[in-house]
Amino acid sequence: MKKHDGGIPGLIQKAADAVVDPIVDQALEILLAYMKHKIDTDKEYAKLVAGFNGVVVVRTGIKGERIAASAIFADGKMCVDKEEAKPWDVRVTFADHHALLKFAKSGGGDVLDLALENSAQVQGNYNYFYRFGFLARELLRQSALSQFWSLIS
Repeated sequence: MKKHDGGIPGLIQKAADAVVDPIVDQALEILLAYMKHKIDTDKEYAKLVAGFNGVVVVRTGIKGERIAASAIFADGKMCVDKEEAKPWDVRVTFADHHALLKFAKSGGGDVLDLALENSAQVQGNYNYFYRFGFLARELLRQSALSQFWSLIS
């Protein structure tokens, strides 16, 4: 959770964060579960992960107190782990739900901007992270999940 200024605006933002953060955590789980489903059932979408083997860990909270999920890609398949998978190829920690949503909507294109803003920390191989961002953006583009993400951002 980020530090808030005093007064009513700070209290309102703190309350909004308390409500939205758990929803965003669930939204990421929903996104990953749907991504796995699409890979398992949609041949065209599955082609996007052909030959992609890697582990992507996504965390929220700049200190990484809350681990959102791990996406594990191997042999054209994907599995989701609610813990931090080790070893990982890339691990990203988003400062808050705003940074996570900005990344999801951009498909990974804004990760350098987020890093410069101190809104995200990326460790490991950026290529894996960009690939994961592309997969997320394509999934959102093809589905009604983009409307869901718009509602919570």
